[in-house]
Amino acid sequence: MESLVIGAMPAAGYAYASLGAGLATVIGALPVLLPINLTQRVQGIMLGFGGGVMLAATSFSLIVPAKEAAIAQGQSQASAALIIVAGMLLVVCQGNFARLNARI
Repeated sequence: MESLVIGAMPAAGYAYASLGAGLATVIGALPVLLPINLTQRVQGIMLGFGGGVMLAATSFSLIVPAKEAAIAQGQSQASAALIIVAGMLLVVCQGNFARLNARI
């Protein structure tokens, strides 16, 4: 009997990937669920790693498809890139304005 194939990966591969993601979630939740005292350094490393993962997810899962969608709507590659950079700058400026308002 042949295995069920979805796309290029067998269904068992999806099950293993899902199991791996679930186990990683459990491992990541252990410091919260168990009374483990983590040092400031370990907490900083974990937060930095999590932030890096989120930035990678943003760039690979959101920015590239956004550029492709802009090109599909008739924008040139340069204007699609400009739109994305303008959006990023707006986010950075919004964060800086929020910090300035907190000081006042």
